Amino acid sequence: MNEKKECKIVQDLLPNYIEKLTSLQTNEYIEEHIANCSECKTVLENMQKEIPTDTKVNNQKEVKYIKKFRNRMRTLSLILLAIFFIFAIVTIRKAIIISDLSKKAEETMKSTNYHKTTYTYGMGRAYRTEEFVLGDKKKIVTTILSEEGTIGWQEYHKKITDIETRYNTYRETLGKKTATLNLVSYNWQENGEHNPLYTENIIHLIINAIFANVQKKSLDDTECYLITNFKGLYTYRYEGGMYVNKENGLVISSIESEVDNGQGSKTKYSGCEVEYEFGTVTEKDFIEPDISEYEIEK
Repeated sequence: MNEKKECKIVQDLLPNYIEKLTSLQTNEYIEEHIANCSECKTVLENMQKEIPTDTKVNNQKEVKYIKKFRNRMRTLSLILLAIFFIFAIVTIRKAIIISDLSKKAEETMKSTNYHKTTYTYGMGRAYRTEEFVLGDKKKIVTTILSEEGTIGWQEYHKKITDIETRYNTYRETLGKKTATLNLVSYNWQENGEHNPLYTENIIHLIINAIFANVQKKSLDDTECYLITNFKGLYTYRYEGGMYVNKENGLVISSIESEVDNGQGSKTKYSGCEVEYEFGTVTEKDFIEPDISEYEIEK
């Protein structure tokens, strides 16, 4: 390197060198040059003489403060980075668990032969809803037990298309029997009926996983995950929390909750218990009651 050019570089660095703002490697470079260059050594000595003692002391204090501030900021950055990584790992873990349970529920409910029983309790009443599915047939039996007596009805559905069904309804209310025939429904089976953990895409999953709580639990000797604060597309009646079977992804119990209905009030959903049986439904389950015993409504 040209000697004059090197002297110019060193002399430009001297003010920071005097204030101890240069790095260790830069210090070694400057000191090695000064040891062999009388001109730069003289410049350094003159600069040091020009700085008052008070200024030196103040500069040293400022340098110490700056270094201390930098160290604190470095430590804070490391702490924030560690927190971010922990948060990311926890969120990813929850998202993986929720996604895995959702896939298991969808796979389980591909079955065309199952019997589902749901028990709910609230407002002095006990509700039992049974759902029988066999191929393109579905029967729903609902029984309500109250102080006034027993109320029950049965619906026999026949799937016409992927969304349309035709069905007959038979009701028994306090000794009175009525029937309504050949009704049309466009709600054969909603995706959220058996899979409240369903999400539209990975972004929706991650956002919901951030706020969700996921804990391993055991319920009646069944290994489950207790999932709370998960607000997916179909979790409105499970916002109090749900116990999800670890093996098949199905909700087997839920906690009572109140959900804002968007009309300035809240809708209360009772907790429920759910049981599933697979491969037990037969054609005998779809034999309809004797229509002659019922008053037909139009």
